[in-house]
Amino acid sequence: MLLYIGFVSVFILLIIIIILGRLKIKNLKKILENCNAEIARIRTNDSILYDWLKIKQYGGTLEQYLKDNRIFNIAIYGCGVLGKVLYNELKDTDIHVECFIDKKYENYSFDVPVIGLDSIPEIDVIIVSVINYYDDIVEDLLKHGQNTIISLEDIIYGIGVPVKHE
Repeated sequence: MLLYIGFVSVFILLIIIIILGRLKIKNLKKILENCNAEIARIRTNDSILYDWLKIKQYGGTLEQYLKDNRIFNIAIYGCGVLGKVLYNELKDTDIHVECFIDKKYENYSFDVPVIGLDSIPEIDVIIVSVINYYDDIVEDLLKHGQNTIISLEDIIYGIGVPVKHE
């Protein structure tokens, strides 16, 4: 009987080890996926910042691009690195940054209001600085009645004209 209890205990312990091992593997896969997504985000931001710097080195400005497209009153979607850099480039220009928009708006504080999707004021365009999730963000903005949207990436690469989404 003692041998049987020992066998059952070892068997149960093996099952627990196998289950925990699988959970760890699943968690490890999830961790790796998150790391890969973060690496992709950082690479994208790095590339955009590099090309933005080249534009500045050759005398170009985002202010001029926006003026050329008759954009004077904007909101910046995203309070991350690219959003902050965009704000800093535009804050002492003729382009008025009305606000930042972010789903986690209560976590941020800037010189201009940081708001959620439900309280966007009237502006010329929303510049989305979150590149890797642009399509999802456009979908959210459309659901909230916003339809004049452009990606910071499109501005940097000179292919962007504000798109009025229908």
